[in-house]
This record gives sequence, C-alpha cells and structure tokens, in this order.
Amino acid sequence: GYRVDDKNEQNIPMCILCHGFCPKVCNTTKVMSIQDSEKLLGCSTIDGNLEIQLVGGNDIDFELTKNLGAIREVTGYIKIWRSYALFTLHFFRDLELIGGNQLVHKKFSLFVADNTDLQEIFPEQQMNKMVIRKGEISFHGNRKLCVSKILSFVKQMNITSN
Repeated sequence: GYRVDDKNEQNIPMCILCHGFCPKVCNTTKVMSIQDSEKLLGCSTIDGNLEIQLVGGNDIDFELTKNLGAIREVTGYIKIWRSYALFTLHFFRDLELIGGNQLVHKKFSLFVADNTDLQEIFPEQQMNKMVIRKGEISFHGNRKLCVSKILSFVKQMNITSN
C-alpha cells in the first residue's frame, strides 16, 4: 500500500510506498453507529480520542472488528459508554497503545461505563502487548462484566483503577 506524506519541501502531498505495515492516521471520532465506525476502516492511529456509544445494530462484533480492528494506537483516551449492543471489546484486536494525551474527567485514559451487556474486555494475549502511557482506567456499571476480568486486566497492565 501507500501512505500520504505531506512533510516535503514543496508542501505538496505525495504518495510513499509502504514496506510491510502501512500506517493510516485518523482524527478524534465518536462512533454512534456502524456507519460511523466505517469511517475508521483501515485506521492504525487515532490522533485524539475514540468515543463509542452504540445502542444497536446488526452483526456489531463483526462490523466493529472489520472497521476498528486495525487500530494500534489512540493518542488520547478511549471512552466506551452506554453501548448496550456490546458484549466484548475483542474487536480492538490490534490495539497496543492508549496514549492518554487527553483524559476523561482529567483522569482516565480508558473509561468503560454503563454497557449493560458487556461480558469480555481484551484477550489475555492482547493485554500482554498493550500499554497505557498516561492516565487511569475506570470500569463502572457494566453489570455483566465479571470483576475478576477487570482485576486481571488491571494487574496485567500494572495500572490503577476505580
């Protein structure tokens, strides 16, 4: 594939051939529908924050994996709230870094709240490679998410939670 390089002397966007992985940077986004998630197809970095508030849709897990699965880094925070259609966060299959350059409530880089059917967070093999550079995490009001899964995540990440 190719990536766009606009940091040349003429200030003209140029296509540069990628060798192996080809990064794609996207801006802060709020995902409230599958259609919103489609805008992030192929994005490897979110320059800013990613907010997800999904109340319904068909084949949610499949669609989110397809559209958000390539995201490796979010420079700000991830906020997932009132997403009643979510059962798992496994769709973030390549997520490695949450930067925390911006924080929810000036404190949290990962904020997961009021997702009534959420039962799974990240697979263990993914947690092994994930880093949260700055900020804390908050899991609140996810009534089907077992506390032991949250504690395992916190321990694996070596961070604090509330």
